[in-house]
Amino acid sequence: MTRLILHIGYPKTGTTTLQDGLFVDLHFQGLIHYLGRAMYNRPERFSKGGISRTALMSDSLYLNRDLNKAGLIFKPGKLNVLSEETLVYSKEYREIILKKECTSPFTFPERIRDFLEDKIDDILILLTLRNPTSLIYSFYVEHYRFFANDTTKDSLQKSLFDDKEKLKKPILSTCYFCELLDKYAVCFGKDKIRILLFEDLQNDLEIFSHELASLLDIDKDRVKRVFEKVHYRKKVNSDSGYETEIINKTVAGKLFDNIRNTPFLRKPLNLVELRIKNYIPITMKKVFYPRKKVSIPKLSEEEREKIFNEFKPHNQRLSTDYGIEIEKLKKYNYV
Repeated sequence: MTRLILHIGYPKTGTTTLQDGLFVDLHFQGLIHYLGRAMYNRPERFSKGGISRTALMSDSLYLNRDLNKAGLIFKPGKLNVLSEETLVYSKEYREIILKKECTSPFTFPERIRDFLEDKIDDILILLTLRNPTSLIYSFYVEHYRFFANDTTKDSLQKSLFDDKEKLKKPILSTCYFCELLDKYAVCFGKDKIRILLFEDLQNDLEIFSHELASLLDIDKDRVKRVFEKVHYRKKVNSDSGYETEIINKTVAGKLFDNIRNTPFLRKPLNLVELRIKNYIPITMKKVFYPRKKVSIPKLSEEEREKIFNEFKPHNQRLSTDYGIEIEKLKKYNYV
């Protein structure tokens, strides 16, 4: 039997720590077959272990490419795990990041089902959720580098609200969680969907670890130790906002990028860069890609209230349709 846990997101819900801190190590211990994604683990391990650093499935889906050419190889008799939080980016956000026309993530469940039909015998769709108000802000901070030079999106308010101070719904389409969940439920069944809450990870690690460990068939203390030890991509918080970094490419950096993006050089250069990444002098990185720290102001109470009220009725369905306790949703500001 070939089993798969497909972790589709959401971003900013501890996914990087899950991927690099837990899934990669379980793979090398022979407890799961992990296909990717993993960005921060020791680079030399990937070529030996057959793990992809970057997205295998999501880029093929967004760019409407053949999934059979994505390089996904599943192993019978072992729990396969594929984690790509980019599968739930809205079409508009993904186009900003990839700078290419993309298809909608609401079309992905059907394509994934058809692709896996003759490859996987049993599948679970895993989502880690975070209340929309917190998720939207955190996501913007993480991806600010893509908006910094766009005068229509270089502040959170410009990115989220139109001239009439109403939310720009298309760019936030996948934050209507149940609308996306419904698509997966149609293709795979509600009984094949598992939901974990990021707020449990923050406030009740025992519960979060137990729920995740039961899916992976491992001891919960193994999960707990990972999150007690490391938190990848954690931002510096202050009273005014969260701190992030943007890269101001120099002329030398832009020239190197142009060379690196030449089609016949891209793969070999990426492989070399991956192998020597930890040995490149910091001074050289500063010459090519100097970084600048930026503080992103927090949402005002009025803005937070607008976001909360927009998503509240949709989040109530997480209880009525997907079995999450309503009291927990209230406690964590989903409803």
